[in-house]
This record gives sequence, structure tokens and C-alpha cells, in this order.
Amino acid sequence: MKNRIFRVLLALTLLGIIAIPSLKAQNQAEPEDFRIWGQFYIKKKITKGFTAMLYGEIRTMDNSTKLNQWMICPELLYTFNQYASVTAGYRYNMIMSDKYDKGFENCHRWFAGGTASYTFGNVVKLSLRELFEQLNYTDRPSEALNRQLNSLRSRLRLDFKTGTPFTPHIDAEHFLYLTNYGSFMAGETWMTRYTGGVSWKFAKEHTIDLFYRYVQYYVKPGLHVLGIFYTFSF
Repeated sequence: MKNRIFRVLLALTLLGIIAIPSLKAQNQAEPEDFRIWGQFYIKKKITKGFTAMLYGEIRTMDNSTKLNQWMICPELLYTFNQYASVTAGYRYNMIMSDKYDKGFENCHRWFAGGTASYTFGNVVKLSLRELFEQLNYTDRPSEALNRQLNSLRSRLRLDFKTGTPFTPHIDAEHFLYLTNYGSFMAGETWMTRYTGGVSWKFAKEHTIDLFYRYVQYYVKPGLHVLGIFYTFSF
């Protein structure tokens, strides 16, 4: 029974990722952009169940010729067992604004969520994460309809254990508006991300994650992203 459930979930996940080319955004007048995301991640187990984390990240734009945003994010993770965990944190962003002619604008992000996971035969790990986040663009006018964004992020992920330092993974993540934002209404989809990559744990404390991500927007051209994330755990 478990194997049958796993095969169905795997097929659905693969189908979603294979179908990316047919899920283009509605507006294709502009070309899709290529971007690079780079991240430095630090993880420290502080007591039983609790892990403190901190990361810094930069993202490019305009075919990776300009800086799009940079961010820093402290986060706290509590792991109940191998099946469930919860997390909460804050992220400070400086994002390039193309609407207000102000260069970079401030963005404050609060988030909290949980992850449920199950490993099939010590080979494939299936996880589902639900994350609530609130983004506040404090440089925008207080009466602006796009000053605050509340969304629910739902991510389904598969990690394939190979018995080597390399762990391939795929995932799909859906972003849903929980409140009105600009011209969007609560309940509408913001974007969907499709990711495929591999993690390389080349030492006890060191991991590099290399991935490709397609970001599908529903009112503007999508993004092709090359991600390079490094994690130091101690």
C-alpha cells in the first residue's frame, strides 16, 4: 500500500515538473529573464530539537547583469521527530524597485510554518511544507494597495538518497494570496516554482546545493534561475 501511494505521489510530482513548458505566464510579450541566486547558510544545533539558522543571499536580474536584491534572514527550527518540524523567522530585504523610481526599497518578511515528511524504504524522502509569510514594503505609501503581501506557500519535495554524498531532489511550490494585493484578490495564485537539483555533502559540516528553478508568474514572463547554495552546519 505504501509503495502504491509513493508511486502515485512521485508520478504527480514528475508530471508537474515535466509540464513546465505548457504552464507559461499569460503575458509573453517580454522575454523570460535568466537569474543567479547565491546563498551562504549557517546552521547550529543549540539544544535537543532546536536549531538556529542564519543565511545571506543575493539575486541578480536582467540576465544576471544587475543586482536584483540582497537579504539576510535569522530563523529558528524545532524538530519533533523524523516526521515533523516547525520553523519561524524574519528576513530583511533590499529589493530593486522598478515602479517607484527609488532604486532599492526595504522589505521586511515574517514567516512561520511546518514540514511533514516520510521516507520510503530509506531511498526516497517525501516532504510537504506549508509556510505562511507576510511581506511589508515600508518605503511604499501607507495607503498603497501593494504595501503588504500575505501568502501561503505550499511545497511538495522529493529527495532521492543514493548512498553517496550526492542527493538529487525535485520540488514544486505554490504561492497563494491570502489577502488582496494590488490588483490581485485573496485566493488567487501569485506564482509557482519548479526546482530540480542536487546536494553535495562533501564534508561533515559542508554542503553545496546546485539547482535549476523555473519561476512561473501568471501575469508576467517567468524566470530561469541557477541557484548555488552553500551550508555550514556545526
